[in-house]
Amino acid sequence: MTRDHAGADAPDSFAGWLAALSAFIAGFVAFGTMYSFGVFFTSMEAEFHASRTATSAFFAVTGMLFYLFGSVTGRLSDRFGPRCIVSAGAVVMGAGLALTAAAPRMWVGYLTYGAGVGIGASCAYIPTLALVGGWFTRHRTTALGLAAAGTGCGTLLMPPLAAVLIQAHGWRTSYAVFAAGSFALLLLCAALARPAPLARASQAAKLRQVVRSRPFVLLYASWVLATTGLTMAMVFLPPFADATGVRPVAASALVSIIGGMSILGRGGIGFISRNIGIVPVYKLSTAALHASTSFKYVNVGLP
Repeated sequence: MTRDHAGADAPDSFAGWLAALSAFIAGFVAFGTMYSFGVFFTSMEAEFHASRTATSAFFAVTGMLFYLFGSVTGRLSDRFGPRCIVSAGAVVMGAGLALTAAAPRMWVGYLTYGAGVGIGASCAYIPTLALVGGWFTRHRTTALGLAAAGTGCGTLLMPPLAAVLIQAHGWRTSYAVFAAGSFALLLLCAALARPAPLARASQAAKLRQVVRSRPFVLLYASWVLATTGLTMAMVFLPPFADATGVRPVAASALVSIIGGMSILGRGGIGFISRNIGIVPVYKLSTAALHASTSFKYVNVGLP
């Protein structure tokens, strides 16, 4: 029995692939929900009689809280266990979306959607993704690729689903459906998440030393600057397409294309990085992202 249990908890075991699946589902739900906001944008803007700036604040609050609490939820997961934190994320995100569906005023939506989706996604995604590396030695790159592909799949599939639901039932009912689905899927993530056997061995460097290091500060600043244009596109592409006469489902496909291409990118990035190195690949990727967003804003006039 002891040997069987040890084998089940060993690196590269079946339990590790379940942990990777947990991270995949968490990324699917968290980023699929967040990046679907642009599809809801026009309907919410019209119902609340708000400006584009005021409506976009929903996503701004959500993104701020997601990245702010990301540094906290990882530490909480180390202390209380990933299942506890991911379960909390399921409750917070499900409740936040359900309350947003019933929000009578825009400022209430800022609280329910911003806190619910931002904090809930952080509780679900950060701990599950952090577990994956500690479960693998031989197949770590493959497992991390599988886990990260969840964000692309969520971005690919959930915006069109949101567009179909909004057309048929309105944005409030659509968020109620998202609430139930997010709650159920994230509870499944919590059930699959288990502490990694290599977690302690991988924590040789102190967090404080890493955060204060120059390479970390430069990488963090680079990531913030690089993703600003990407998140703006996710929010404003669907309403821009809708304003030009594109049908809602077709407009949502603009976000889906980004998600689909990111899946291909994640599949090939590991092979490329093994040949030319991780840092050069990162620099090339951010340069391509900058060129893409610059062309987009100059030529199609996104806000």
